[in-house]
Amino acid sequence: MPGPIFLAASASYQRYLQDGVTGNLVLSVYEQTPDGDIIVGPGEVFCRLPGCANVQVPLSETRNLHSHLRGHGVLVAWTLSARISQRTKDAIVALYESLFAGL
Repeated sequence: MPGPIFLAASASYQRYLQDGVTGNLVLSVYEQTPDGDIIVGPGEVFCRLPGCANVQVPLSETRNLHSHLRGHGVLVAWTLSARISQRTKDAIVALYESLFAGL
């Protein structure tokens, strides 16, 4: 399973994976840092760049998405690789839940 282990129990994250493959997932454009680097969230495995085949084909894990995006010629913002706090984990789960709010 792609993504951090703590997302394995998240129904919203599982739906993100499923809906991404079936094409039923609509994702916004990437947020960017003030320097223009793309921000990729923990657990993301689908490319959001227009016209890319990996919009519906998940990469095996987020770090592979980073490499994939660099192959498109974009800069990816540096992210912490250290232990994630429970507060941050909760915020990440809430982000995936927000994808399906009101559906």
